Amino acid sequence: MHAAGKFNIRPVKILALPELNNGELSDKVTRQCDFCRKDVEVTLFNRALLEALSGAKNFYCRFCLQHGLHTRNNRNVLILSFRSILGYYYYEFYLGASINRHRMSYSEIEDYVLTHQAVGSQNPIFIFDPETFYWFVDFNRVGGGGKKVRVEEVHKTVLNILTCFNLWDVPNMQMHSLYEKYRTAIEAFYQKRFRPEGKRILLPSLVGCGLHEPVKGLFEKTRGFSSKQMCLK
Repeated sequence: MHAAGKFNIRPVKILALPELNNGELSDKVTRQCDFCRKDVEVTLFNRALLEALSGAKNFYCRFCLQHGLHTRNNRNVLILSFRSILGYYYYEFYLGASINRHRMSYSEIEDYVLTHQAVGSQNPIFIFDPETFYWFVDFNRVGGGGKKVRVEEVHKTVLNILTCFNLWDVPNMQMHSLYEKYRTAIEAFYQKRFRPEGKRILLPSLVGCGLHEPVKGLFEKTRGFSSKQMCLK
């Protein structure tokens, strides 16, 4: 504005900013992996890569793409997890420590995550995703032929993982009942590639394993436990 009190008006050219997100309302969207069912946050920076590697009709997470779990051979890959145990320890013995005699610290549960990962990784056909606590077992390499391991080695690895959780220290816990759930499902997958309808991931609950469910729905809740739920209180 000039001293005389008059405004100096001049035309201004307004330029439109380029649409980096192709017109979408957000630069972040959540998509589900077609194989492991993981919810993935897709951003402007990784979207093109993930979609190009997944193909036109499918979408796979970075973990599955990195480990070749996006091909037709994934029909021979069994996904299983021990998150029911980890979730029970977390919700019952850590968050619920004030009302339970059996207590665990956060670091103890972290140690169980790392220990069971180390034990399972001794078997080369077991691949671990630390984000979801999922194990991917490659049955393309299980059988009686050359360069394959026998299915008994899969059972042995599962038993070794269960053992590292010190389940015998949990009052009334029947580890053999839990192991039998894994063994039966693994045999069915090995023999017939059978996956129960709507249950493509082997996530046995603690129901029927001798434990008392202190809060209704707790055993089902533990089946959804992952690194995202694991927080220091």
